Amino acid sequence: MKKKILSILVMLTCFVSCKYDLINDQTSATGGSSFEFSKVLMPPEDVKASDGQKRKIILTWKPVKNAATFQIFSAQDPFSPFEQIGETKGNITTFSVLNLEPGITKSFYIKSVNSKGEVSKGSKIASGTTLDCPIVSLKPESDGKSVEVSWWMGNCKEDNYQNNIEYLISVFNAQEVKLADKDTVITGDKRNAVISGLQPKTNYYFEVAARIIDTTTVESSPRESILSAHKTIPDAPVNLSASKGSSNSDIKLTWEMPDCVEYLNKTTKEYLIRPIYFTIERKIKDADDSTYQKIASYIGTKRYWY
Repeated sequence: MKKKILSILVMLTCFVSCKYDLINDQTSATGGSSFEFSKVLMPPEDVKASDGQKRKIILTWKPVKNAATFQIFSAQDPFSPFEQIGETKGNITTFSVLNLEPGITKSFYIKSVNSKGEVSKGSKIASGTTLDCPIVSLKPESDGKSVEVSWWMGNCKEDNYQNNIEYLISVFNAQEVKLADKDTVITGDKRNAVISGLQPKTNYYFEVAARIIDTTTVESSPRESILSAHKTIPDAPVNLSASKGSSNSDIKLTWEMPDCVEYLNKTTKEYLIRPIYFTIERKIKDADDSTYQKIASYIGTKRYWY
C-alpha cells in the first residue's frame, strides 16, 4: 500500500512540475488553451560594453522581438544600486554613455519594453571601461644621467584593454621643447622604463601617453619634472633580513620601507597621502621564483614580522 501511495505522489509531482513548462508543453496555466511563447517579452541577449574608449562606453546588444524600446541601467559596480540612464527605440541596439572620466569602470544591464508598456526582466550585467590617464612617478638613477619613469593605470587589466595598449614616453627640456630622440614605446602590462643619455643636473619634463593600438584613442599624463612628480608608486623595501624568531617554529623578518605614497582622489582631483599596502611571500630555497606564495599582507609601515 505504501508503494502505491508513493507512486501516485511521484506521478502527481511530475504532472504539476511539467504541466506548465512553457517551452516543452506549450500549455497555459488557464487550462487547455495554447500558450504563445513568442509573445513572452525577453530581455536583450549578448549585451556588451566597450573597453578603453576615450571618456565613453559603448553598449551593444541583439534585437528583441516585440520590443518597442530599451531601458539602459548603470551602476558603479555589479553590487551597487542601478539607476536608469537612458532609453532607445526598439530598432536601435546600441547606446553610448558619454562625458565620463578617464579610468572609469561601470556596470550595465538593459530591459526590453513592448508597445503595451510591459517591461522584461534585466539582461545579464556587462561591465565596460574608459581609457585611463597615466599617473607618473619619476626616480633619478644613481649615475645622474638616467631617470626611471613609472606610471599607474588604475583600471587597465588583462580582462579589459591591457593587451591592446601601448605607452609613448616623451621627454622635454627645460623650455618644454620635445627631444624626439628620447621617445620610448612600451607595450603590454609593463609600467616603467629607464630613459638614459640625459645631462647631469639638468631639469627635464616627462610625459606618458596611453594609446589603444591602431587607433587615435589617447590619454596623456601632465608633464612632470623630478620636482613636480607625485610619488604614486612606492620604492621597494630595502635591507630585508631573516633571523631566528622567539621560538623554534618562528622566523623573524625585518626590513625598511617608505612610510607612504600619494593617491589621486578622482572625485576631488587631489593627491592624498596613504599608507603602503605590502605583502610577504615565500618559497622553498633554490625553487623557481614562480613558486612564491603570499603568506601575509599589511597596510601600514610595519618593519618586522614573525
